[in-house]
Parts: sequence; C-alpha cells; structure tokens
Amino acid sequence: MQPVNPDSVYSEANRRDQYLLGARSVLSCGRYAQRMANHHFGEIGDVWKHLPLLEIAAIEAPTAYWESHAGSAAYAWDESEARQFGAARFLALSEREPLLAGARYTAMLKQSLEQESPVYPGSPRLMIAALSSEDAEFVFCDIDGSSVSSIELEAERAGVRSVALLCAHGDGNRFVIDRVKSLDIEYAGRILAMLDPFSLETVGEGGVSPLDALHALSSAGVKVLLWWCAKNRAERKSRLMLIERACEGHDCTTHSIVVGDDVETERIADRFGVWTCAVTLVNTNEQTQDAVAEL
Repeated sequence: MQPVNPDSVYSEANRRDQYLLGARSVLSCGRYAQRMANHHFGEIGDVWKHLPLLEIAAIEAPTAYWESHAGSAAYAWDESEARQFGAARFLALSEREPLLAGARYTAMLKQSLEQESPVYPGSPRLMIAALSSEDAEFVFCDIDGSSVSSIELEAERAGVRSVALLCAHGDGNRFVIDRVKSLDIEYAGRILAMLDPFSLETVGEGGVSPLDALHALSSAGVKVLLWWCAKNRAERKSRLMLIERACEGHDCTTHSIVVGDDVETERIADRFGVWTCAVTLVNTNEQTQDAVAEL
C-alpha cells in the first residue's frame, strides 16, 4: 500500500493527527458535531448493497478495497420491523430462488444470524472475509470512532496484515479523493471502491460531496459501486441525472429495486428506510453488470 503523507489530505485548519492503535494505523480528521452511527443496518437498503457487493468482488477480483462510509464491522441483531422486512425476509425468501440461495451474501448472512449471539455482518466484515485470503489491501473510512475501532478489531481477528489496513477516522469523501490523486492508473484499476452515503448531495466537513468522490474515482479508473436511495420518483430521477453527470465519459450502469408501489412512496420510505435504492456500477466489466442485473 502506498504511504500516506499526513500533510497532504486536509488543510492546515483541519489537519489530521496520525496515531497508532496497536499495530494498525488510524487517521483522525478533526472534530465532528455529528457521529455517523448506522441505525439502518440489516434493512432492505443493506440487502441491496451487500448482495451485489460480494458478487462484484468475486468477479472483479480487486487487490484493494476502499469504502467511504464503512460503518461497523458487525451489529448485534434486533428484530425491528424494517430489519424483519429486510435481511430476515430476504433470508427466508432466498430459499425459494436458487440464484439467491447460492449467493455469497446469503451464506454469510445465514451463518451470522444463526449463531448463538446473532449479528448482522457489515460490509467491512463481509469484504475482509471475501478478500483477506487474496492478500488484499483495505481502506475504510467513517466519522464514527467506535465504528473505526470495530473494524480494527475485525481485521485483527481475521489476520489482516497491519500494512494492508488503513482506517481513516473522518470524512471519507475527502479522503478517497485526495488519496486517489497519488495513484497511477494501473494501481487504481485494481481497486474496488464502495461509496454508500445516505444523501448524494450533502457536502461534508471535508468540503466535498459523494458526487465529487464518485467523479474523482471514476476518472482515475477505479471500479466503483455507488449505493444510493430515493424517497419518491422525482428524487430518484434527479439523483440519477446527477450521477450520470458525475460519471460522464465512463461506463456507468444502474440497477435498482423498489419497495412497494408508487402511491404511498413517502409512507413506505418512513416505514422501511427507503422507497427505492440502487447501485450504480462504474468501470466494471460486462460479466459483473450481467451478474448484478440477474440478481
């Protein structure tokens, strides 16, 4: 993994302090008024993020995985209505569909929920399990310190080499934008990055939005999975236009699922977290696009 210059990522006013937790490097990017704790784990949006993610990783076989909004490695399972509609319902219904029953996500979800103390596996746990045997490198970002710490522990448990893990405690959009600038095209093309903000348009404390990160990564040749959601048709249309503009000039395909009907979109969004959610793939191959479309 290429070395990080502590002075190259943020301005003097928001400079990071670099320190070590055990043998793992953690980057602190200033103070935050809000903490990004993920309360939507295991909901339908997570299903339509982690299901395609693991299939994409298996096909593209990246040597590095980056994530802008990583969340925790895993979450203690509780049976809220939204989670019952999401991961629990998916697991039950997958038994009727061979394609879903044989998916990598399904196997890992089933194993996690059927253990003595059930947990929902977050994307850091899923991807470390999927790629650590391939000697991959990992970059995880989150503004919630407890989430970053959980990833550190998960990586240590899985035996990830200390030099192959970088956890950034701060604005993931800013971090990936600045980090990708230092990479050559060949290395960038071996990276799979997931951007999964709840709001595409929000500008974080790093001064950039997820759309800025999408543009930077796409332009560098990184393989990108962008997860996004919308609460009604109008929002879905406007966000898709913004995404296509950010990816202009690069191969970009979007695959979405809709929860319920078009009549009560706002009520459905309030009840289950989203009305529709989608994954947009950039710089991936045709086999990957076909596999996600089939899901």
